[in-house]
Amino acid sequence: MLLPYFIIISLKPNSYEKNILFIVCALFVCALVCIGLSSCSHSSDRITSSKITKLYNNYLKENALSQEFANVTVGYYETTAEERCALKRLEAAGLVTVSFERFAWWEKVEAIKKVPKTTYDWWGYAHTQYVSKKINEYSFEDHIMATVALTPAGNNLIIKDLPENKEKEDKDLVQPKFDTSKYPECLVDCTENWPEIKNPFITENNVEQEAPKGAKTQAKDNKKEETKNEEARILRKDSAQYVAYMKALKQVSKTQCILKGCTVKATKARNIQIVNENGIKTAVAEVIIEKKNVSDAYRVTNGVISGEKETHTVLLTYYLDKGWVLIEDPLTEFTEKFKTKWEDICTSVIKAITDDETDLDDDLVETR
Repeated sequence: MLLPYFIIISLKPNSYEKNILFIVCALFVCALVCIGLSSCSHSSDRITSSKITKLYNNYLKENALSQEFANVTVGYYETTAEERCALKRLEAAGLVTVSFERFAWWEKVEAIKKVPKTTYDWWGYAHTQYVSKKINEYSFEDHIMATVALTPAGNNLIIKDLPENKEKEDKDLVQPKFDTSKYPECLVDCTENWPEIKNPFITENNVEQEAPKGAKTQAKDNKKEETKNEEARILRKDSAQYVAYMKALKQVSKTQCILKGCTVKATKARNIQIVNENGIKTAVAEVIIEKKNVSDAYRVTNGVISGEKETHTVLLTYYLDKGWVLIEDPLTEFTEKFKTKWEDICTSVIKAITDDETDLDDDLVETR
């Protein structure tokens, strides 16, 4: 209140330029004071887009999610059609060198299997018996091995040390160090080594004598029958291909290489909603995540280009001593604890909308 009076008194009657400069400076100071007072007047429970974005980015860094990587397997190994397509794309991008080797042959399997055969007696009752029948099955074996190696451009993208997940330490619950050598109860050996006492009523000889006669012979006969039923003869065309494939399997060796992918960063939070239920303040927002600095390997393997954006829904809660805290894993669904609450909120909102629509319909009917 005294600031205008102070400005008027400070003005000099014979110095117009100095007075104007003094007034401008005084008004500038007043503006700064007003801004400071307005910022202090806001309550600590205020939440903004920049605050949510900062909390989300801190979450990504603490959980080692601010970077993504591409996986490439090098060496000599068998591949599928999808893997061969991905390797060809990596080769076209100049990241790997690939060569393929094919082993293919036809197989004829002559097997004797038990086949059900149904017969009918004079009274018309069905009787099913299993008879042995020779069955021929044909199969085509096709195996393609690949030799993969990184080029100099691919070697430059190798990540040696992956970022680790930083475990949060609660400073309020730091426990004292426990030294077991100071306490005698911690030095007691609780292991027990009592001698084994065998059952005197049962011996190995008695067990063999109590076994029924002919049990061994029956088991042998059953085994012979099973082997006869499961006997199969495999005939191969181009058996040299089969032999070469078996040798190739012994030479398989592969290494997983982790290459640079991209950086993940939250750029904006939108659709912010604050819910106050029974004194508990929660906020729901949609965070826009942008992927930047996308490498060639990540673009080829994941089909992502630099600048692509996606959204994730986050949930926050307000604590009196901590302020707004991100309580939910932003990259997964809500936890069961808050999922029920969120469902209740959604149902209440939908109910309110439907009630408004019914009221609107009643008004339309009245106007008609």
